[in-house]
Amino acid sequence: EGLETIEPERAAEDEWVDHVQVVAHKTLFPQANSWYMGANIPGKPRLFMPYIAAHILPAFADPEVVAVFGSYDETPSGQSWISKYKNLTHRYYHQRGNEESSTFWAGCGAVRKDAFLAIDGFDVETYQRPSIEDIDLGYRLRANGGRILLLPDLLGKHLKVWTIRNVVHTDIFMRAIPWSRLMISREGLTDDLNVSQGERIRAILAGMFVLSLLVLIVLPGFWPAPLVLFVAMLAANSYLLQFMAQNGGALFALFGFAYHQFYYLYSSAAFAWCMVEVKLLRRTQMVVR
Repeated sequence: EGLETIEPERAAEDEWVDHVQVVAHKTLFPQANSWYMGANIPGKPRLFMPYIAAHILPAFADPEVVAVFGSYDETPSGQSWISKYKNLTHRYYHQRGNEESSTFWAGCGAVRKDAFLAIDGFDVETYQRPSIEDIDLGYRLRANGGRILLLPDLLGKHLKVWTIRNVVHTDIFMRAIPWSRLMISREGLTDDLNVSQGERIRAILAGMFVLSLLVLIVLPGFWPAPLVLFVAMLAANSYLLQFMAQNGGALFALFGFAYHQFYYLYSSAAFAWCMVEVKLLRRTQMVVR
């Protein structure tokens, strides 16, 4: 108490940097040509600076745990409403997900090297562009007998600035379609994160609400149905609304709620298309280019 500044000795600084590197080299982080290693700055020495021991290594004390991941923090860098919506909904799902996860997220996570190599790592033949290669990896890690833990206190900050156009494109072509194909053709539906049973119910409510509005055009007396469905949608999304209001205010929460219903519609449409594609057209090729 009463201290205003602390001046570490150079030897202590060097010792700490060495310790951080020893811990980091127990993971695959240093082998990647990533921003974590300074790869985004030409000429910068490759050095892993984040200290990962506080959350990651204790989880790996259990030899059955082969991977862990966390979530975004509550203060995303992008401040447009669509950027905040996209990054905060990602946090919302990961903060409420099952501790024993059915999949993996590479944005803020770690995998045991031996477990990663045992299944030949990421499937770069199928996923030739970044999409759901980490989800596929998680499924294969679990199929090989490993456990994956979701650690809500393991946080990262997302710096991406989104637009509505690239949110829709990414959600449909880099997420919904390849993930639907993966679940339908190989894994089956999972009850976790944004593909849980609760999420499916919310998606059905959003679809029924839109259909009720179309029916209302030809049957004006049908007006109680969309009203009841709207109230049901508000109730079903009450936790999301509360979360959005806490992190962006009431107006942001309303915008986020409205867009989220749109998200349910196009994600459900993508899943329906994949059902037709895999079950009826017998297409199983899943290459993402």
